[in-house]
Parts: sequence; structure tokens; C-alpha cells
Amino acid sequence: MSYVRISEEEFREATPDCFEEFPNPGGELVFFYPVGSFLVKIYSSIIRGESRGVGKDAIRVVLYSNQTEKGTLSRKIYRVPGWGERTIKVAREFYRLAKKADEVSCEVCGAATIPRRSKFGYFLGCSKYPKCRGTTSLKILR
Repeated sequence: MSYVRISEEEFREATPDCFEEFPNPGGELVFFYPVGSFLVKIYSSIIRGESRGVGKDAIRVVLYSNQTEKGTLSRKIYRVPGWGERTIKVAREFYRLAKKADEVSCEVCGAATIPRRSKFGYFLGCSKYPKCRGTTSLKILR
């Protein structure tokens, strides 16, 4: 696979209009979209108008929780042809997971739930983990 250089303009065009630019003192172009008690962020790998070199080049989509104040899910998208479509697909997936987590409380203790990922797929886990180990399968919620 061949890596492609992405300009700031190309990245802005590929980012959905609902996302806003996030002020980042490190200089990397970052966009965000609030979803209830979550925040979906897209890290561009573009710093001051230039995309990073090969090896440090992945676009990252991260889902942050206000409950834990850290990233709960993260996915890398490599800068190869089709990067824009894959970035949007992952951002939409994280959006849907965040919406579902905001609708469901922990069945064990009643606390908020957070989307998590295991080798079996996505699930909702209690935000009080490890004190509470309550989980809900997303297959049950469909």
C-alpha cells in the first residue's frame, strides 16, 4: 500500500461539517463533535499544514468520556487511498456507540456506561469499573 500526503485543505473537506476545529496547542489539526457525555475527536496527523512523515502518519479517531476524562475507544486510519471514507465511517460508528451509552445505565449499580471493545466486539461497561464490573452486550440492545 502506498501512503498519500494529505493537505490541510483536503482534510478539512473530508471532515463532516458538524465537526468543529479543536484548539490544539501542539499544532496538530484536530476536529471534535460532542455527543451527550462524550466527545468524538479526529486527529489529522497534520501539523502546521504539513502531514507527518511515514511511520508517524496515522489519522486517529478517539471517543472521550466526560465520566472518565480519558479516551475510551481509539482507532487508527492509515493515510492510504480511501482514508477519508474510512475516517467518516469510524467517526459515525463512535457517534452511534456514544449515543447508545448515554441511553443505557449499568444494570448492576445504575451508573453511566461507557463503550468498550474486546476481542468479541463492542460492549457497554460500567463507568465505575473496576469497583463495578457491570457490562451490557450491544447485541442485546439492537
